[in-house]
Amino acid sequence: MQQKKIVVLESDSETANGVTESLRRVGFEVCAVTDDGAEGLEAISRYHPDIALINLILKGIDGFGVLERLKQENAKIKTIVLGSFSDDKTISAAKAKGADYY
Repeated sequence: MQQKKIVVLESDSETANGVTESLRRVGFEVCAVTDDGAEGLEAISRYHPDIALINLILKGIDGFGVLERLKQENAKIKTIVLGSFSDDKTISAAKAKGADYY
């Protein structure tokens, strides 16, 4: 089976490092890690990953903006939003902007 590629957009460096290590340990290829939404979009364009893990709080373009851009571009990528927001309004907004999972 082909190794799945992932881009991680996470503002907290400790969380980003932990997630990256865990993903690599179970066999995923982590192509890029960034805390900046614009850099994340560039990495997605460059590496064409299967999955993007996206925190809503990012430098530059926030997670909602990243989701909107990917939706506008009809990107063929699964998106998983990471975050500590648990209110229905935030989750609904993320899903409306294209998040596959929250």
